[in-house]
Amino acid sequence: MRERPEDFKGRSVDIDGQAERRAALRSTLIIRTAKIRLDSGEYVCVLRDISDTGVRLRLFHPLPASKTICLEMPDGDCFDIEPVWTEGNCAGFRFLKPIDVKAIISSHKDHPKRGLRVNLSHDAYIVHLGHTIRVRLVNLSQQGACIICDEFLAMDERIDLYFDYLSEIKCTVRWRKEPHYGVCFGRTLAFAELATIVAAINHDEALHHPQADSNR
Repeated sequence: MRERPEDFKGRSVDIDGQAERRAALRSTLIIRTAKIRLDSGEYVCVLRDISDTGVRLRLFHPLPASKTICLEMPDGDCFDIEPVWTEGNCAGFRFLKPIDVKAIISSHKDHPKRGLRVNLSHDAYIVHLGHTIRVRLVNLSQQGACIICDEFLAMDERIDLYFDYLSEIKCTVRWRKEPHYGVCFGRTLAFAELATIVAAINHDEALHHPQADSNR
């Protein structure tokens, strides 16, 4: 059964009544990964279908309260949206401004598939030359991460990385711009695993740093 957010009662979209008209347009869109940006941080999702006025997203967590929500496509394009309904792990959103659906579909076909990088901020640790060093995790993807580390790390150096919600994972340093380092994981995270980790980190940071969360 669909549930509508309390803040949007009385402002519903006639989704069911227009379903048939939109079905043909929505069916042309290939399912793709995306991000939503909320007050509490960035989250990953899967775009399931789209129309000129709304979109349906597959979420991997309850939708956190947020004054603003932005849908960010893999190519970097962002669209302001507001929630209309939720049903299980899916949610429907309304675009606050008209969009060009054909342009979005064309952009998806024209740009090569890129892994999503989620910006965040969380304490982590690396094991380097037998020593455990505290670092800062600043972004995360299925294939790797960017960390801030006060210790020098050589290119192609092997380290172990771990933090809350992710057990130790072997990494290789691929680039550096001190104190920032890019590391490649020894295994690829499943998309659902990435989504769960990101949601847990954002929730944890919001609890422990509420002021930072309100200033995002």
